[in-house]
Amino acid sequence: MNAHRIRLAASSAEGAAALRAVGASERDGCLRSPDTLASSFIAGGPRLVLLAKLPLLRGLARSVAERLLPGSYWFELARVKHMDAILRAELGRGARQFVLLGAGFDSRAYRFAGELADIGTFEVDHPAIAALKRERLRTTFGRLPGHVRYVDVDLESDDLGLRLGQAGYRRDLRTVVQGNPFGTPGFDQWVTQIMTGTYVGPRTRFTTTPGPTENRNYYVSVVFNAQPAVNPFDLCDKKTWTTAPAKRPIVVRAAFCILGREQSAVAGYLDQATGPDDPNFTALVHDLTVQLFPYVLPVPFGRPDFG
Repeated sequence: MNAHRIRLAASSAEGAAALRAVGASERDGCLRSPDTLASSFIAGGPRLVLLAKLPLLRGLARSVAERLLPGSYWFELARVKHMDAILRAELGRGARQFVLLGAGFDSRAYRFAGELADIGTFEVDHPAIAALKRERLRTTFGRLPGHVRYVDVDLESDDLGLRLGQAGYRRDLRTVVQGNPFGTPGFDQWVTQIMTGTYVGPRTRFTTTPGPTENRNYYVSVVFNAQPAVNPFDLCDKKTWTTAPAKRPIVVRAAFCILGREQSAVAGYLDQATGPDDPNFTALVHDLTVQLFPYVLPVPFGRPDFG
């Protein structure tokens, strides 16, 4: 992002904060913006947005905003109320992580600090905008709030999934493993550990026992040596498949399912392997995982990388 676009993004973030700050002074509680921190993100100086920082001039600021961009003021008030309601609803349903993309000068992570105290909270933005926000947060709070993790990402060159993973973001993906070609105790755990160690974007833990970060509409189905052979596109039916306990070659079929429908389906083959710790078996499961979730790197022309 060049300097002009950075200035434009910062100006846009501050303008939206100014509208919310003005809205926080609405007399009608039904209309009033809940963003009581918005004015904290408005810098001083002889600029139009400064009107929103001065309570006595906020009425004038609303009139100016509506004249310059009709509907913008009411849109911003409706937007902040709606997004607050969505966050409350998701927290009520047991959400364990909150990612705010393009955080700008959004104050939601701080207005909901109590509710988010035990929730993984991530603010994602361009490094220049994020640094500006952190500067104003330190001015407001005296320090950076400890419950928020700041993820600086330039989407034109950085890997969002990798940066989120480095910041501690994780997701559990239910993985159903059927069949055991080695008869090894805990074979399903061997398989899910190999899959978890395979990078497919944001940090994903493939597991037979997912925790609260699981999206219950998503799951992976893996079957080894089905008897008779099963079509990978049928693996999302949640059936129990008959499998051969010990057979060579090893034939594995897998599908990534959303709402009971396959999004991707693959098959793999291995002539010989001595056990789940055999490097050839590890490579088989690794390659299978990459094919289920083909990851595209942020490089020119979106070149796919299957390594």
